[in-house]
Amino acid sequence: MRTSRYTLEIVKSPEGGIRRTSLFDNEEDPYQNESIATSHPDLVSELVESELNPWLRKTGDPWLDSTAKA
Repeated sequence: MRTSRYTLEIVKSPEGGIRRTSLFDNEEDPYQNESIATSHPDLVSELVESELNPWLRKTGDPWLDSTAKA
C-alpha cells in the first residue's frame, strides 16, 4: 500500500499469519533502503486502519479476512 509519503508492505506466511511488515518513508528514504516499521508501530497501525483495510473492504479482497484470523 502506498500513500503520497509512505509505502507499507505486509507479507503473509503460508500458514496465514503475518511474516514481515515493512514501512518506508519515501521522502526521507526514496530508495527504500531501511524499513521504519519497527520504530513506528503506531504509524503502521494507523496506515493499516485508515488506508489498507478500507481499500481491502472496498475491493472485497479476501486477504483482509485471512489476516484477521491469524
